[in-house]
Amino acid sequence: MKPLDPPLLFSNYQAIPGTYDEIMDADGRPRQHAASAFAMFERLSTAEFAHYQSLGEVSFLNQGVTFSVYSDARGTEKIFPVCLVPRVIGAAEWRRVERGLAQRLQALSLFLDDVYGEQKILRDRVLSPEIVLGSKQYLPKLRGLRPPGAVRIHIAGVDLIRGPDGTFRVLEDNLRTPSGGLVRSGKSHGHQADFPASNSSRGNSLR
Repeated sequence: MKPLDPPLLFSNYQAIPGTYDEIMDADGRPRQHAASAFAMFERLSTAEFAHYQSLGEVSFLNQGVTFSVYSDARGTEKIFPVCLVPRVIGAAEWRRVERGLAQRLQALSLFLDDVYGEQKILRDRVLSPEIVLGSKQYLPKLRGLRPPGAVRIHIAGVDLIRGPDGTFRVLEDNLRTPSGGLVRSGKSHGHQADFPASNSSRGNSLR
């Protein structure tokens, strides 16, 4: 008797109710802007995808894309959670997200200029002074100092999530030592190593 073929990755796939599915629309069809990514993955069996996932995790480990939970006495380096299925954003939607992120980072930069400068936002009680001045992250000795080029934010890690209606929302801002740049670089390298087809011109549009 011929053994059954392993199930394909998207066979019997169903979106989670009450969430925005990045690949499938409400009718269970691939979203237009994600069609290329869907086509690349739909040919994989669940076993093949699990194999590629494990290769990606090994790649992360070998590159040192890990983190430690300092409260964990075991001190074990943990791999950053990663899903090999890319989150593809349509060009028009991305332009709006890009404008919003640029506006947000400009506002954060102006905020830092103020709290380390004239502190108008505290004087006008827009923010309680205790929240800022009482923070262990606030460094009074830097007040009055202007950074080179007046640039306070060189890299930012902005965590985005989607609401059930698909609207992007900011979960948090990371301006001190954002690790997202390393994760992004490691994930791109992992995609190229794990999916040789993604090195083609078609695949480059997915990364």
